[in-house]
Amino acid sequence: MSEQIEQPNPIDTLYEYDLDKDARLVYFYCDVTSATVAKTIKSLMHLDYMLQDEQGSKIGLLINSDGGSLEDSFALYDCIQGLGSEVVTIGTGMVCSAAVLLLACGADRLVTQNCWAMAHQAEGGAMGNEQTVAAATKLFGKLEKQRYSLLARHTNWSAAEWKAREKEKGEVGMGPRDMLKAGLVDRILLPTRPFPKKKRKAKK
Repeated sequence: MSEQIEQPNPIDTLYEYDLDKDARLVYFYCDVTSATVAKTIKSLMHLDYMLQDEQGSKIGLLINSDGGSLEDSFALYDCIQGLGSEVVTIGTGMVCSAAVLLLACGADRLVTQNCWAMAHQAEGGAMGNEQTVAAATKLFGKLEKQRYSLLARHTNWSAAEWKAREKEKGEVGMGPRDMLKAGLVDRILLPTRPFPKKKRKAKK
């Protein structure tokens, strides 16, 4: 008699891949690396395939990231832009560095009320002989120019403005209202429940 193989719980499998099929949400709570981007692209494409027969379908992408690889952010950017479903990006916690572009490129961009964003000039290094280092530096400059161009496409600041602000301040920190003003997001998500009022102590 063959042994019956226990099938994994579908819910456990979904959350293992940072994917909630029912809510149509993908969670990007990580650094931007080749591994995390590959995982997120698979999740987005899987949801997009499920929704291919649904008109006006939307997928939510929640982002809480310290940033990471610029090249890998371009890969996820291209996936978001190429899907049949619209991707609604939602910034929460901190959205930094390479992840800022991911927040900016959504069809609808939302941010939670206590989220912060931070943008800065890309960082990198190269090893090898003089010719190799020179070629890597040249390529790095092109990647940085591409990042400014894409940010300008999705925000109110031009590529030159993004570059000047980052060069002047080193790190450009933005709260929700700053993000709205810069055109990085479209709306601030407010609490669905009112905060409880503090009880005043009775005067003696």
